[in-house]
Amino acid sequence: MSCPRCGAVVVIGGAPAASAAAKVAPSAAPRPVAAIDVERSGQGCTIVTRCAEKLAPFVAPFVDRFLAEARVEPAAFSWWGPAPVFLREEGPRRFRFCEPDLRLQQPMSRAREDVSNVLIVALLIGSITQAAGVRPENFRILDVMLTFRGALDMRRAFLHRRFAPRPIDATVTDTGWYLGPDPALLAKMSDAEVDARENYKTERIWELYYRRPMAVAAMAMPADYVAHLDGDELLAIVDPDNRPVWRPDPSRPLF
Repeated sequence: MSCPRCGAVVVIGGAPAASAAAKVAPSAAPRPVAAIDVERSGQGCTIVTRCAEKLAPFVAPFVDRFLAEARVEPAAFSWWGPAPVFLREEGPRRFRFCEPDLRLQQPMSRAREDVSNVLIVALLIGSITQAAGVRPENFRILDVMLTFRGALDMRRAFLHRRFAPRPIDATVTDTGWYLGPDPALLAKMSDAEVDARENYKTERIWELYYRRPMAVAAMAMPADYVAHLDGDELLAIVDPDNRPVWRPDPSRPLF
């Protein structure tokens, strides 16, 4: 946004400016990612899906599966990976898919017409599990995980799936994932501190996505797998025998 007083370009949520009086040249401001509408027809209607242009080739399988499995009507929804998308009626027999706003700490409170976030997470999950040679475990952003105090905001952390998913009720599952701090930090704590019940809390998966969207792509791995994190970077995933099964490879696109 632009400051109403001095005209400086301010990035909400970005790093603090070097000086309150500093101005950013328009060319240095973030450029919006081009988005396009993809149309698919079925059941006598048209479904429109907006996403980043580079994601457009991946839309058809998701929409076609929905058309084959569900009835097209207002508010109908489908799970694309761990997040839902739902239909909004735009006109006679014309609908648009929307996603929960995954950029928010409470994503279900607002909808977005651009479903790029949901698509990216679903594609990353497929890419990582295929590269690791495992069958993905289903989970949803409504599900919960166990976290150690402050681990959500720590730069170095790890995810460990301690057990297979366990349903809590008809809508929420305990994924079996635990988010812990850097082992070096744990080593400095006493056993009493590590074992203290008040240091542990269950959180919705969307809390992790809000802070570390890339980390969520590792959450389809089976029990006893561990993912190592550095900020929003996924450094590696190891199997129950501590053997690396996935690492980022700059020479290979994730999808």
